[in-house]
Amino acid sequence: MPDIIKASIDNHQAVARACAELRGRVPDYEITALMINGDIELGSDGGVAYHWIDSGSGEVHLPAGHLTQEGDGDPLPPHYRPVAPPEDALHAFATLTREVDTLPEDVRPTIVSLLQRHAVGRAGEIDSDLTRIRLFGDFATWANEPTAAALRTLLAHADQIGVYERTVGGWEPILPGDLLITSPERPRRSRGNLWLWRIIDRSCDDFPSPYAVRRLRHLRDTAGGCAPGEEPFRRLALPWRLGADGDLLPDGRRNRLNSHAVNIVRRLSRTHVHPDPPVSGPLPQWELYLVIDPGSHGLGGAGRAEMHNFPDPSDFTYWQVTPLQPGDLVVIPPGTAHRGIDVLATVIAIPGFMPTEEVYVDARIAAETGGAAPHNPLFANTQSGSRP
Repeated sequence: MPDIIKASIDNHQAVARACAELRGRVPDYEITALMINGDIELGSDGGVAYHWIDSGSGEVHLPAGHLTQEGDGDPLPPHYRPVAPPEDALHAFATLTREVDTLPEDVRPTIVSLLQRHAVGRAGEIDSDLTRIRLFGDFATWANEPTAAALRTLLAHADQIGVYERTVGGWEPILPGDLLITSPERPRRSRGNLWLWRIIDRSCDDFPSPYAVRRLRHLRDTAGGCAPGEEPFRRLALPWRLGADGDLLPDGRRNRLNSHAVNIVRRLSRTHVHPDPPVSGPLPQWELYLVIDPGSHGLGGAGRAEMHNFPDPSDFTYWQVTPLQPGDLVVIPPGTAHRGIDVLATVIAIPGFMPTEEVYVDARIAAETGGAAPHNPLFANTQSGSRP
């Protein structure tokens, strides 16, 4: 039965055991904890390195010409200028504005939100918008030809929309949950007194430049997953990215790893499992929690942070309760049903979030245990299944 693995960032032996266990199961990925004390150049000796700030105070140096798709949350500082999207992308936005009333009701809110952000020059990343609407089917199956063509155009230019350029070099603050991505060719200077978690993907050597630095305060909240409420704290650092033709790629070069920071509150958190073997992809999904201090983002602690997990989803009469605190790493193997409660965490998926690979099981837990096992009663009378 696959139990979760837990370690605190300041317990070197526990971290080493957790990292060795993970690497033994997913050998392309190396995870470790780092401490910065002073000025350092973050990078790697091979592969792409992802660095999440755990705690402490620090800054990152961003040179003139640095490109980012941040700014759809808190506005970026004044030394950034917007970069105009390609002309055909602007025509695509105009087409969607003209055709928006022809869209199905389920799809319309996502596109309206995208159009509104574009209109005020704060589109941010659009990969998550395109993925959300693609889950309703291929664009051509529910949209007229001008609309489908416009969406395909936006997909082709997703890395060139919502982009800002830093006009002068300088230092900017980094906070818990922020993400810095580096490679041997693209290191990143940082300084301060910080604890970081780092994952190196040895099988990948490139990443999309607008995602090189992702600071949570500059990202918009997007409801979904474990934060479906009207005022969620759910910020997509590395959103799902579609294939070049709009395909829902289950994993691979574009989705080797995805992450988002989310405040998981007890009332809305749903027990779910990432099946092993997977429903549609070739590789089962591992999930990691990096627990963050909620006070670092102005969030109050709603209650005792913990995780409920069911190592054997065919037997919900056995479960474990694991207390959580800032600085914890939790590794959740495929096939383990789990539910985070009252915790702010960076949630990482390896090899990447698969839209068909999250199966909700609160209704099954309630039915199969007579309500005795921990579950969310709000969802106990709903059908289990994958989220859209």
